[in-house]
Amino acid sequence: MPYTEVLTYPDLERIANRHCPDFDRLLLVVRPTVQLGGGRSNQDPSDWLGPFIADARAGHHGPYSLLEPLAALTEARIYRITCP
Repeated sequence: MPYTEVLTYPDLERIANRHCPDFDRLLLVVRPTVQLGGGRSNQDPSDWLGPFIADARAGHHGPYSLLEPLAALTEARIYRITCP
């Protein structure tokens, strides 16, 4: 099974600092109902997605000042990244 690094909020801050000058907008799209392997689950994904993405997945964006919610769809939550 392939592995990837978990995106943390400090990682997102670094990405925003680096790329905001180059783009009109940055978006974060989180699929709230899909777990590894493509199955659907309501399990807390913190152990495999980390607390930041788990919060974003659940719609808890309050502690993350860079996140501006744009849409909560059936298959995804979409956030605009507010450039610092």
